[in-house]
Amino acid sequence: MKDKIIIENTQNPQILEVNVGFNLRINPSLKFIIEGISGVEELDTFGVDKYSFHVQFGKAFDENEIRTEIKEKIYEFLSE
Repeated sequence: MKDKIIIENTQNPQILEVNVGFNLRINPSLKFIIEGISGVEELDTFGVDKYSFHVQFGKAFDENEIRTEIKEKIYEFLSE
């Protein structure tokens, strides 16, 4: 499952596109977990496209740290 999580840049440097290998619609609580990450301001399109969503984060936060934290939270969620 770890290799199925892909985080890509968008045209906006403060927004990341997250693609996962599972149906997000059956895991709505994951939205609240990711929105709880320090620096994450908004999670968009959750539930619209069942395999991807956008994460907006603040300018004061490091993109690489946000990426790492998102992956860690998803892995942790999936292992429960």
